[in-house]
Amino acid sequence: MNFFDAQQQAKASTLRLIIVFVLGVGGFAASISMLILSIDHYLLTGKFIPKHFEEALFIRSFISVIFIVAMASFFQYFLLKDGGKVVALSLGGKLITRLSQDKSQQVLLNVVEEMAIASGISPPSVYLLSDGGINAFAAGFTYNDAVIGVTQGTLDQLNREELQGVIAHEFSHIFNGDMRLNLHLSGLVYGIVFIGAIGRFIIEALHDSHMDRYVSRSSDNKKGENPIVALYLLALGLMILGWIGTFFGEWIKSMISRQREYLADASAVQYTRYPQGIANALIKIGAASEGSSIRSSAGGTYAHLFFADGITNFWDHFFSTHPRLEDRIRRIDPSWNGKFIPREEKSPKPPKSSDNTVQSQFSPSTDLASVLSSPMVIETLSRIAQQPGNQNLKYARTRLEALPDSLHIMSANALSAQWIILTLLLSAENITLLKQEKYLKNSSPMLYKNIETTYTKMHDLPRSAHLDLINLSIPSLKMMSEQQYTAFRQIVIDLIEMDQVVSIWEWSLHAIVLTPLDREFGFSKPPRERYKKIEQIQEPLSVVFSLLIQTQFGNEKRINESIEALKTALVLPTLTYHRDVSIDSLNKAFNEIQCSSYAIRTLVLEQAIHLLGSDGTHFDDDIEMIHALGSLLLIPISSIEIPE
Repeated sequence: MNFFDAQQQAKASTLRLIIVFVLGVGGFAASISMLILSIDHYLLTGKFIPKHFEEALFIRSFISVIFIVAMASFFQYFLLKDGGKVVALSLGGKLITRLSQDKSQQVLLNVVEEMAIASGISPPSVYLLSDGGINAFAAGFTYNDAVIGVTQGTLDQLNREELQGVIAHEFSHIFNGDMRLNLHLSGLVYGIVFIGAIGRFIIEALHDSHMDRYVSRSSDNKKGENPIVALYLLALGLMILGWIGTFFGEWIKSMISRQREYLADASAVQYTRYPQGIANALIKIGAASEGSSIRSSAGGTYAHLFFADGITNFWDHFFSTHPRLEDRIRRIDPSWNGKFIPREEKSPKPPKSSDNTVQSQFSPSTDLASVLSSPMVIETLSRIAQQPGNQNLKYARTRLEALPDSLHIMSANALSAQWIILTLLLSAENITLLKQEKYLKNSSPMLYKNIETTYTKMHDLPRSAHLDLINLSIPSLKMMSEQQYTAFRQIVIDLIEMDQVVSIWEWSLHAIVLTPLDREFGFSKPPRERYKKIEQIQEPLSVVFSLLIQTQFGNEKRINESIEALKTALVLPTLTYHRDVSIDSLNKAFNEIQCSSYAIRTLVLEQAIHLLGSDGTHFDDDIEMIHALGSLLLIPISSIEIPE
């Protein structure tokens, strides 16, 4: 399978279908407007076909219909404002944690964590559905609030390679923005349905009030003087156009969703470099007695989110959001014989080592900074917001296996995960450390004792493992109550401000941890896109890049060279350098940059990564800052992709 060609074909088909969908919504609004013109003319003359086109009325009607559809879309969007967990709970999902004793659930969590760490994000929360069919889903607005759901049938019937293929497919939906796209499309269809529902409501109201009998007398009303007739005809027209619009809207939406499924399949092959994993998962669905069915009544509503069709009735299959199993399998494995019998093939073997342990090109003890300083990965480091490759997954597995089990388990608990984060904030300077210890003892002697114990466990841990622990802890921290988070958040801020100076590490940890948690608990709102041109955020960029330059160079010549290089790369000839950058000014700058388009934020992050590696080496501080920048700019950062 040429997964790059498959991805390009799926993206091109999606774009064409989205254009058709938007044009269809415009055509629907125009049809409703023409209906209103006809009814208006009927009320005035008794005839339905106007001799003159009333442009002003048409424009007002068109704008009104678009407004109603947009409001309905916003309402649908608002219902899911709390992210993917709303979908998981409505489907009857139950949260899986590291505390589970079920081995298959532990394997699932391992696969999800490996994929997340390789992608440079915190692992999504994982929910288990009790269904016996083989299926999974990803839901949420962004990777920060995304969740993964898996059925019990998936755990019972798939091996690790097949499960990894399914999870890679779902991660593709997260990174390709399919969740947000599907939500917008569903909202637009809901708006069309709402228009039709208005017509049905009017007809039912006329019927209940017995006013519809006046319709039969309309033959005596040659000039359309009876408004009941006009109202009835308008309602009937809204119902018919609403039904037609919904029919074609659902059909186009299903076509778009099918292309995104092809894209996710191709991406899953790219992630794992093992096509037979996801192919066998699809083959097993075809062979299973329950297939991929979902029993929940909400299954139809969220059908577009699943790995495979979760519904079984004919009408839903007509608007199926997924391609036929046979088509998906043949795209992945053209040599498939058409029989739903999984092939027993050996998965790719990792390179052998002297101790016969599974490891990537770099051993668990290799420091991440030395890996990133290698010339062969300096360039690939700039490939952000991209899918992790097979080597990334191997390296992520090695890193996770190197973590002590006790710390891994601690990161899975909302309370002990707090101790990990607070321990990482303890200062290396004795004076500041004494102040922090006194503060913690006064706040809670028990908290201080637990942090002291945690510090002992983490003391010999390589610094490169700190980011992994942070990312593993974030899903657990989201399980805190709002009151618990408020208290935890204040302790974090107090420990950072203890010495009146915010270090790069403290700023990075603050950004990586509190940015997603603040949105989870309502302390901040997702930024709205306001800036389409990079010139609009020139001053905030000057502040951010000034700080980054200061972390790299003290030489005036190198500073000037860096500024000139950035001016060229960003096409900002008036970019300025600030010698004094405060944390407040930095936070304000990021608040502005967050409101720029995804393309601008991606460019900013690319240039930041290049700048931090411009001295030929990426130290631990650089890596931590890169992750902080990714969190603040709402862009997932893939781990190193090692050329094979």
